[in-house]
Amino acid sequence: SVRGDTSVPPATRHMELTYTAVLLRLVLVARAIAAGAALYELRVVLPLWFPVSNGKQSVDAEAMRRCDSGKRFWVYVSIVPLTLFTVLSMKPAWQLAISGRSSAWLLATVLTLIERVMTYGYFIPTALTMMRTSGSPPSPKLVVARARWWMRLNWLRCALMVAAFVTTIEALVASSPSG
Repeated sequence: SVRGDTSVPPATRHMELTYTAVLLRLVLVARAIAAGAALYELRVVLPLWFPVSNGKQSVDAEAMRRCDSGKRFWVYVSIVPLTLFTVLSMKPAWQLAISGRSSAWLLATVLTLIERVMTYGYFIPTALTMMRTSGSPPSPKLVVARARWWMRLNWLRCALMVAAFVTTIEALVASSPSG
């Protein structure tokens, strides 16, 4: 931020600080909701989508379609708001980092960008493909292998979300007047 910069008029400094402070808090809330929801989905929803019966993993495409958490939940929590706030965070996070005050917000933004790329590039397309799988897919072994890989990578995605959330808390503390 530009707190000590005398080349910026005081009124502009106040507006920028207010915008930055509000944005950081919105980012924190979005990341908290997304991380909590991802952990919930990992523990509660995914076992319904990928049940294990008699020691064999399967993909319940019908359960995925019934739940459809992407359209019913994630679009309102993560796909639109978290992505938007992450993109809007890039400039203020960079400015805070190069000012020497804290690089936490920038790190949280990078972690979230990695998670967003994984989500858009792999998780959403793969989930949609598995949802389209009928009762007897062309290669059940391939579908199950894809589901196992999806679940393993989902642990990494959840870890990135939680790390970004915790790092955003650190950024908020660092950006406070007493931080």
